[in-house]
Amino acid sequence: MKRGSIPSRYLGGTISHKRLGVSDCDGLVDRITDRIRALVARKLSYVGRVVLIKSVYNVLHNYWARIFILPKTVLSKIDSVSRRFLWHGNDVRDSPTLVAWADVCQPKKCGGLGFKDLHKWNLAALAKYVWWVESKADHLWVKWIYSIYLKGRNWQFYQPSSCSSWSWRKICYVKDQFWPLIGSCSDYAIKDG
Repeated sequence: MKRGSIPSRYLGGTISHKRLGVSDCDGLVDRITDRIRALVARKLSYVGRVVLIKSVYNVLHNYWARIFILPKTVLSKIDSVSRRFLWHGNDVRDSPTLVAWADVCQPKKCGGLGFKDLHKWNLAALAKYVWWVESKADHLWVKWIYSIYLKGRNWQFYQPSSCSSWSWRKICYVKDQFWPLIGSCSDYAIKDG
């Protein structure tokens, strides 16, 4: 096995000790754009485009969102490409639409198409790390967090210092977003997945 250097690419993602930048995510945006361009030639119906956008989101975005905190600019680019493909059948033309993208992202029972809000999905996917720390999961990473950052402090009230890593500060941000949901429950049950 050849010794590498950081930053490097692994399974399509950039491994780096620094914050993930927009240019590090170009591969993700390019892959989504390439898949949509390949589908443009097929002249799909509106329903076909909805199904394909969901499948592209599920395959590409879910992998990246569960590992990285994606920059908002990247999420906006992905939304933009998807929006143009949905309304116009291509990834180039951009003109006003009759329905706001936020409405399209609503669940079907609320009148939307059930697309995911990528920013909220990214936060929800990263909430697993918050849960691991809260439940003191038997992971080497969690043990490291408790020995380096928490050091006996209460995780619920913990605030990271400015010299903490960017990733750790973002995980603490996710904790602050989800703590009202986690802290208000005395029992936890997994339902429907």
